[in-house]
This record gives sequence, structure tokens and C-alpha cells, in this order.
Amino acid sequence: MLFHRSRKQVKCNQCELLFCKSCCDNKHYAQGSKDKKVIICDQCYQSEMDIDFKRQEILYKDSVFKSDFSER
Repeated sequence: MLFHRSRKQVKCNQCELLFCKSCCDNKHYAQGSKDKKVIICDQCYQSEMDIDFKRQEILYKDSVFKSDFSER
């Protein structure tokens, strides 16, 4: 995307590419720190949400698996 001088540019803190403000308005926790949210682009945000969803899915399956064995 080409930027005009009047269009605000924002750097994604994950992939470090430049985006317009409307394409980079998500905030997510920084990779090194879980207490600080940083600005990330839409693509990085979506990949982070996919990773979080998969992580939750694995934890759920693991807890169901453990509970099945504890009932026997």
C-alpha cells in the first residue's frame, strides 16, 4: 500500500511492517511480555487468535482425556 503524507503510518510490533492506521488497530500481548499490549496488524492478530484457539482446544482435549481416565 502506498502512503500519502497525510495518512498515518503505524508499525506492527510483530512483523515490523508499516501499515495505515485502519489496518493496524489491534492490540495483543507482546511475545516477550504478558503484561504489555502492543499494536499489531490484522494478519498478525488473526494468526495470534488462531494460535490461541488451537492452544485452548488442546487444553480442553487434554482435560477431557484426563477426566476419562480418572473415572475408571
